[in-house]
Amino acid sequence: SSTVYVDQPPVTTLPSALPPTTNAELDAWDLLGNGFPRSSAETFAELHDANPGNTRALVGYGLALAMLEDLNGAATVMRQAVDDDANIF
Repeated sequence: SSTVYVDQPPVTTLPSALPPTTNAELDAWDLLGNGFPRSSAETFAELHDANPGNTRALVGYGLALAMLEDLNGAATVMRQAVDDDANIF
């Protein structure tokens, strides 16, 4: 008997503490969850630029950077998110 392996897309768990508040934010999370971190990062950056109080956008941006293997950038952004809102997670 042989074993057959089937490639599965990675499971991405999105933060659930605060639901997205706009369609653009929901789209950014969908992009991230569907394997488009570059587009997602751009959207999250635009969302945060438009509303610096949107810490969820920082978290999404940090996750997207991590998926793009920019771990230093991701760590910096995540630290900023926690500094802005210690209850984000």
